[in-house]
Amino acid sequence: MKVRLLTVVFILIAALVASFVWRWELFNRHGSAQTSLTPNQTAVETPRDIKSVIIDEGSSFGAFAVAQGLSPAESMAIYEATKPVYDLADIKAGQIMNFKYLDNQIIALYYDVNYDQILTIVKSGADWSASLEQINYQITERVITAQVESSLYEAGLKAGLDEGLIIEMADAFQWALDFSMDVRAGDSFKVVYEERQRDGRLASPGRILSAYYINEGQRYELYYYQSETVKGAYYDDQGRAAPKKFLKAPVSFRYISSGFTTNSRYVGGQFQVFTKNHMAIDYAASQGTPIRAVADGKVRTAGWKSGYGNFISIRHDGTYTTNYGHLSKIKVKNGQSVTQGQIIGLVGSTGFSTGPHLHYEMSKNGTLINPLKEVSPPGEPIGAGEMNAFNQVKDKYRGLMGI
Repeated sequence: MKVRLLTVVFILIAALVASFVWRWELFNRHGSAQTSLTPNQTAVETPRDIKSVIIDEGSSFGAFAVAQGLSPAESMAIYEATKPVYDLADIKAGQIMNFKYLDNQIIALYYDVNYDQILTIVKSGADWSASLEQINYQITERVITAQVESSLYEAGLKAGLDEGLIIEMADAFQWALDFSMDVRAGDSFKVVYEERQRDGRLASPGRILSAYYINEGQRYELYYYQSETVKGAYYDDQGRAAPKKFLKAPVSFRYISSGFTTNSRYVGGQFQVFTKNHMAIDYAASQGTPIRAVADGKVRTAGWKSGYGNFISIRHDGTYTTNYGHLSKIKVKNGQSVTQGQIIGLVGSTGFSTGPHLHYEMSKNGTLINPLKEVSPPGEPIGAGEMNAFNQVKDKYRGLMGI
């Protein structure tokens, strides 16, 4: 009995010694003994280390944080401490969250809220605190020139312009040009934009600083300007705000299926065929394509109207009203105020319609007019006190664009 007891004691002592030796070697390699890791964690290589983790689709912050080693109580404490600054329920799948460790314990989290701001969450004692900080980029101004063969998008990509910047450029010019209809082979453009580096590596590019687009020989220019008293925005070469009273088009369309005419034409409906004039523009677009209000205004009608199907009418001022027909879905209500670019409905084929499209009308002083020929009033100009500063910015970028 004594022999068996001595044997057991000897085995326990040997195991403790082996464990001590293993932990001592681990300490020498990493600076501290490590606890077990969750399946999706990687080993921490230094006492202070950062691990980058991609946020999974459908993952809540609580589940995501627990998977990285935080307790449910601590993940909740982080959420509550951060909420006054940023709601962690809004983290996006596919984005990266960085975790900083000390002695294998999470002491900080970092998350890019957008291109310009980073959310920093830091542990101090038993408490957590959060702040939004500007991301420190190293910025270089770059110039790209492109020749259009078929589309702005393809020309931009071929010239090496980031996809996001192509979209930004189209949005900035949308009051002057409709890139679905106005683009011609042989058009050209030049862009000055911010190339940004972060920690020595290329990051997503910044904003477009200036650009020109030559469409059928006519040059359109835009310049980004901001000051202590002027919010950053795009202006044309005369210092007028790029946004005008009306958008060039209320929908991203494939082509115009019917133009504006006062002559009779053939119309096919589900139950009847007849002839009538067409004092509107029909934009052929896929079912469900978002429809935008072309200007600020108030909804006069939102509902069913014979022939038009689902129908919206918006009064913009004492002069202009716009109408939108054949919608598959209406997203506004009677009497509701809307802003320019707001989604008001979706393309459909309701009422007398032969296929998905938007029937778009514009009325001026009670008379239907051709929206494509109406000259939109210019945007608000920069104040007289800012013009000298704006012209200095414009001259700088004109020099970079060679005009």
